[in-house]
Amino acid sequence: MCYETTSETTDDIRIEIRGPGIEKDWGGKGGHDMKDGDSWVINEIIENPENQQVLFLLYEDDSPYQKSTNSLLDDLIGRFTIPPEVGVFTRDLPDILSSPHTTHYQISYEVGRDTGSGNGTLPHTYYLTIQSVKCNDAQESRDEIFIKINDENVWEEHNLKSGETKWPSPQYITVPTHVKMEVWERDTSSSDRIGTYEFDIYNSRFNSTLNNVDIPQSHVFKRDSGIVGDAKYTVAYIISQNRE
Repeated sequence: MCYETTSETTDDIRIEIRGPGIEKDWGGKGGHDMKDGDSWVINEIIENPENQQVLFLLYEDDSPYQKSTNSLLDDLIGRFTIPPEVGVFTRDLPDILSSPHTTHYQISYEVGRDTGSGNGTLPHTYYLTIQSVKCNDAQESRDEIFIKINDENVWEEHNLKSGETKWPSPQYITVPTHVKMEVWERDTSSSDRIGTYEFDIYNSRFNSTLNNVDIPQSHVFKRDSGIVGDAKYTVAYIISQNRE
């Protein structure tokens, strides 16, 4: 999660994971564009068979004319070691925030353990299911709505009018501990984003769930500026949990 970029409007972010037999990179040449308020969800499992500490490094590519994955050409925002400790964790980078208006990124990750004997502790698998979508106020006479979860299209409806409620077919969408939900209205020329809602399923600082698992939740998405007309939708959903 990007709370505050560097001195630039948009940062080109690269991530490196290093450890014994581990070498992972995200962002590629030129980095991944991030600005204030953006989240970058990487839903990938990294195996650590040696059960050793792993180094996490966050870079900003500050050389637009020489795109490279060479760390020597990038600005190091921060780094920390990930011990082989099971749980869900959050870290701020850089470690010391010198003022309210300084570079600030927050990293959330989960560590699990597999002993090979069936007694190991694997990371939780979380699922999001959209239970209903209510059109409180359509932007047009009939809206063509689609919903994104962590930047992936998961549901759409072509004819929604004010007062209607749709109940999507049950679909278990695998999600990480940080979830970004967006509601869009599709037009012929372009699409209007009605709203965005981001939340964390688990808060490691308090060792508790923020968004209670197995309890129905809902969020209202609305927009009345920057688009033609007003739009308001209520999305009801539930988070469920399992262990692989």
